[in-house]
Amino acid sequence: MNGVSDLREQAYWDDEIDLRQLVETLLRHKWVIVGLVVAATAVAGIYSYFILPPRYEAVMTVALPAADGADGIGMSVAAYDAFAGSNRVLSAVLARSGLDLTPRQLSDRLQRSVNANERLLTVTASAQTAGEAHRLTLMWRDAFEAEVRAYVREQLDEALDAALRELERAREALSRAEAALVAFDRETPLGLLSARLARLETELAAAETELQRLQNVTIPLESVRVQLLEDMLAAEPGLASTSAYVDGLTRPLAHDPAGVAAPLHPAVELASARARLETNQQAAELLQRRIEDLHERIAALNHEQTLLEKERQRLQDALDSAAARLRGASGRVAELEARAQQLEHLTQVRIVMDPVMPESPVAPRKMLNMALAAFLGLFAGVGFSLFHEFWRRTE
Repeated sequence: MNGVSDLREQAYWDDEIDLRQLVETLLRHKWVIVGLVVAATAVAGIYSYFILPPRYEAVMTVALPAADGADGIGMSVAAYDAFAGSNRVLSAVLARSGLDLTPRQLSDRLQRSVNANERLLTVTASAQTAGEAHRLTLMWRDAFEAEVRAYVREQLDEALDAALRELERAREALSRAEAALVAFDRETPLGLLSARLARLETELAAAETELQRLQNVTIPLESVRVQLLEDMLAAEPGLASTSAYVDGLTRPLAHDPAGVAAPLHPAVELASARARLETNQQAAELLQRRIEDLHERIAALNHEQTLLEKERQRLQDALDSAAARLRGASGRVAELEARAQQLEHLTQVRIVMDPVMPESPVAPRKMLNMALAAFLGLFAGVGFSLFHEFWRRTE
């Protein structure tokens, strides 16, 4: 146990001796370390104060134009942000400022950030002087507003041209639809067709009434007359006076307006009754065929009328559609013309936060640069001292 304790104590004192030697090494090379720190600090100070150009920043926040692109006029927030940094706007800024820069170099001097919810765009302009930075923000705002206005005017002109062409096409479509409907009404008088159909239906009703009279009254009565005469002749073929009795029974049923006629021979009366029965049956057959023909003609006319009414409804729908198209095109033209009158308001870039003339540069940060240089000099001095001591001991 005592041996282990002695070893631990010896290791402790060895570590203590190493730390002491480290401090002694640094103290022996203290002037080297101090010299490197002073030299690095001096170089950083000279570079920061006399070589690096100062950089001033001016910040301005603007409200984006009201034309938000919802109806094809204007742009979205993201599009406005991209447009603000486009070559079109940057070239306009260079033309206004006279700076000898490329659009890419100018873009590096103009940093943007956008607030989509509030529709705000913040631009930070950097320059070597405070006045130039301040002036650059104002020139950017003027150029941005002018180019947005020109761009939106181009959109309005294109949209208005398209709307006017659509309006002309809508007028032509309406004229064609009106002409087609007028021609249809002139060449296809549905009123005459309806009157003709009404006449046929009236004729059909009269024919059906007459047929019902023949089938339900006249023919049954004549059949009864014939049957009675046949029965009478079969029972008493030589009895001529009976015909007057039979005629007296059947004549009131037939509504004979002539009153009581002279009695005929039963055979003659039977022949006459049979002739009338046959005539009425033939008339009923003719009426039946007439009724069937009328049904066919009415069905054909109904079909024709249905087709014509559908065609007219199609033409009327086309006319209504053309009228609605014309109203829509007229409304679009009126809307675009109204927006053109409000172009200045729609494209106004309102300043929310004015750029303030910067009082001091944001770069270079001289004291920070010197502090970092001093730290690097200290690090280099310590490293050099340790390396030199290690090299000396290994010789």
